Amino acid sequence: MLGLSADVAVHRVPIKKECKPIQQKLRRMRPDVAVKIREDVRKQFDAGFLQVVNYSKWVANVVLILKKDGKMRMTVDYRDLNKASPKNNFPLPHIDTLVDNTEIEVYFDDMIAKSQTEKEHIQVLRKLFLRLKKFQLKLNPTKCTFGARSGKLLGFIVSKKRIEVDPNKVKAIQKLPPPRTQKEVRVFLGRLNYIARFIS
Repeated sequence: MLGLSADVAVHRVPIKKECKPIQQKLRRMRPDVAVKIREDVRKQFDAGFLQVVNYSKWVANVVLILKKDGKMRMTVDYRDLNKASPKNNFPLPHIDTLVDNTEIEVYFDDMIAKSQTEKEHIQVLRKLFLRLKKFQLKLNPTKCTFGARSGKLLGFIVSKKRIEVDPNKVKAIQKLPPPRTQKEVRVFLGRLNYIARFIS
């Protein structure tokens, strides 16, 4: 990240010893998509986010995805790399504990500053802005919201009154067809066991 020293934060992807590097075959793409990807790559080079690596052991295709706001986002197909990376056995903390115990939440490139009173909120924001300034980090004004009485956090709607499940997350579960075969029942039970890790 531009401005953030490697002395502060460096992320390295751990790889299982038994996994060999995979080089994906280059996928063909429409000319207009190729132009958009070239523009995005150039912007990231100019910003110092990317650098040239010769003879990389891992090679993955670039993919454009449609965001909720209608814009396109450039991503990389890291499915092979994800499979080769050990899984984190520690589930996320329970949402109520997370909300009660901290002031500022940070998840990769998202930050949420929360407080009980307006006076406290100003103090929390001042602390956050000073920290950002110290490490020369910048905020995207189009993604900033101030004074929100409620908001989304890890698939939940958090407000002063209560914490409730985001209805958009529930839709996917509600629309799941009932299992009809033994294999489908096993898959369904596997999903339930996974979800149970996040429920107190």
